[in-house]
Amino acid sequence: MGKTWRKGLLFLTFFPVFCFLTGLSHLTVPAYGSHSDTIPVSIHAYAQWNHIVKDSKGEDLYEESGFYRIMISGSMTLDRSGSPVVSQQGTMVMPVEKYLPDNLNATWVYEEIAKDLKSDNQCPITTVYKGSNSARITDGPGLLISSFSSAAAPFMGNLPEQEKQFAAQLQAQFQSQMKNTMPDHFQLALSGGTPSMGPQEITVKGSRLKDSKKCIYEDVEKSFPGFSIGLQMRLPASGTMTGYRFWKSNYEGGIPGFGISVSDMTEFKGEKPFDPPQGGNGDVSYTLIWFIGVEPMPVQVGAEEDEEEDDCEKLAARIKMVRNILEAYGDPMLREAIKSKYGDNAKKEYQDAVEKKVMDQVPRAPGEAPPEAEALLWTTPFTDSPQGGNVTKATINGNVGGTNTELITYDGNGNEVGGDYDSIEAMLTEWENNYGEDAGRNMFNAALAHEKVHVGQYTDDERGIPETVDDLAEYEMEGFSEEMNYLMREFEEMGCSSE
Repeated sequence: MGKTWRKGLLFLTFFPVFCFLTGLSHLTVPAYGSHSDTIPVSIHAYAQWNHIVKDSKGEDLYEESGFYRIMISGSMTLDRSGSPVVSQQGTMVMPVEKYLPDNLNATWVYEEIAKDLKSDNQCPITTVYKGSNSARITDGPGLLISSFSSAAAPFMGNLPEQEKQFAAQLQAQFQSQMKNTMPDHFQLALSGGTPSMGPQEITVKGSRLKDSKKCIYEDVEKSFPGFSIGLQMRLPASGTMTGYRFWKSNYEGGIPGFGISVSDMTEFKGEKPFDPPQGGNGDVSYTLIWFIGVEPMPVQVGAEEDEEEDDCEKLAARIKMVRNILEAYGDPMLREAIKSKYGDNAKKEYQDAVEKKVMDQVPRAPGEAPPEAEALLWTTPFTDSPQGGNVTKATINGNVGGTNTELITYDGNGNEVGGDYDSIEAMLTEWENNYGEDAGRNMFNAALAHEKVHVGQYTDDERGIPETVDDLAEYEMEGFSEEMNYLMREFEEMGCSSE
């Protein structure tokens, strides 16, 4: 096994993966006819690369791979000084709304690995860098919502019929002469990095091969530009500013740039090309997902069948849940509160706090208690002594028909050495029956992808079993990031849409 189950099997975790698969609904918000003092913002950006360098004969020399994930969540506050109110004939409108970062948090996770593909020694990995951090975004351009066209509508409606016709003709003539007239749109610009390194720089620690014969590594670190994310999109009639983009780009060595900008308005003169660069060798894949002014994930489905639409809704609910989990683990305030009260090693108390924060967000009837978190799949590491030490074995486990079962076994190097494949098939069938064939299979495989991340963490001699709250947060962010990426990829392939 170890590859895919039916259509893509992978996953893993030492601490239980929560049962955030039921009880969710999706909502929409009204159009921006009136402003709000605060607006929720959630951005998920992901770059993944895998590049093989070849020699002059076309043979593989070495491999460079990695990923870089940014998660931004929280809220922005209306800047009244930058949001003028216009009044005419008893009608008050706000043609431009400006929002600034207020309670906005950014979490990044980074990993980079270089591997020698022609070496015969026992240590083919030449360098590896891993790191994660969280910080508040406290400044920046923020969000600008331009509604000049809709703001003018009330004034047009109050004009006499003859003047309406004249105004319409004048407007059409003006637009034909001024091709760069901008329709209603919104612009978002956010950036950040590691606080200690300045607002635009990120630093990660790693190891570099020093002696290939003895497999001796030395500690190293590297710094690189932080992230910047820009959106310039037409304002939907519904006012729900959500969407996503997937694209592939060229790998030119080193860290792919994380200055991401996308736009659907590049046909207007004077607008710089926000569209991301595409093509080349396609060794870098990008994902950008945004939810602005709306919390849940609205779903529209291209397929006409009710069953397929239901599968998309269930997959969207899972994506929202994983997003909430990532935000909880990425919340530095929650982490510091637990460490301050219980100490740096209070992993159980921290896990309980994360579960509570996430489950409190599950929609429910007034007065109804939040549901309990339930373990669906989890990973257990085994060490060579009761006091700990190196991990010699790890198992991915699941609840199959009400019984906890070992599903897959790995050795101390992270290699799969056995599995109960009948039980895996039975568990997969349970998920398909509960959540729909497509949604259930994809959620199951995404969960397995998550668990496989934990197997790699535990069997890595440099990492092992997490000892502190910060270790646990980093492990889980990496696991749930892999799960999110899998879900979003399948969400697109199923023909679902968040726009």
